[in-house]
Amino acid sequence: MTRLLRTLGILIALVGGLTSSFHAQQFSPQLISYAAACDQQDPGAARDALEDAVRRSPTPENLYALASAYCAEGTISGRKQAIPLLKRASQAEPGFIAARLLLARLFEGYARRSALAEYRDILQSDPACATAWYRLARLKEEDFYEWRHAANRVFTPRTYLNEQSDMQTAPDTPEHVMHFLPQSDRTRAQERTWIPLMNHSHEDFSEAVHAYGKTIEHDPAQQDAYRRLALLHMETGNH
Repeated sequence: MTRLLRTLGILIALVGGLTSSFHAQQFSPQLISYAAACDQQDPGAARDALEDAVRRSPTPENLYALASAYCAEGTISGRKQAIPLLKRASQAEPGFIAARLLLARLFEGYARRSALAEYRDILQSDPACATAWYRLARLKEEDFYEWRHAANRVFTPRTYLNEQSDMQTAPDTPEHVMHFLPQSDRTRAQERTWIPLMNHSHEDFSEAVHAYGKTIEHDPAQQDAYRRLALLHMETGNH
């Protein structure tokens, strides 16, 4: 019984306590059955109870609870089943931030632009949402490193030494390779590849730093944001 009450408490958080526009509501019999099934460690029965709840009453709360159960399966099929449910919940109640956050999190795995757009839309609705700021920062941090590594791959001795054997000892960094290139080749290379890549990198760096700063502003206990922000500054030499 104690575990059952604890599970019901978790359900209150899931369907009622995660957004300012939703309040804990009386549980339907289907959700109580779900809690009991969780207590008995029977995921199949829990999912069946939630599916029945959605069929009977497709409220945003029920849709979100069922989507969360699908996500908890940890399968591609479960995630695919969760996405349309979360879209329905978000469309029915745009202020249901928990559903929108979970949807954006699922998008991260295969539709990064959709994930970024969803996090930015969430922040338009709730500028103090630390979770959305943090996830946005993580995505832009990843983009920063990808652009930066792409720039490094463009200018390495490995891509130029085929014709310049005297550069065998050149350091494997873009700055040193640019030094060894003839002025005309250096200018063309800068204009066509390295500078655009580094510009993209700088834009993502600035956005990641800003988003981590906002995360810390709205959730000072978010330790990972401090750590990642420090590592970004170290990466660029801005200690």
